Amino acid sequence: MIFIVSLLIVSSSFFLLRSGSISLSLMAALFSPIHASATFSA
Repeated sequence: MIFIVSLLIVSSSFFLLRSGSISLSLMAALFSPIHASATFSA
């Protein structure tokens, strides 16, 4: 039971980190297209 809850927390935090990095890449695209293209290709 505890293992399932911790697994849910880890997966949700990983999803938040992914969406956060995507929004950071979009914000970087507004300021620096070269940096954004490097972020999306990586």
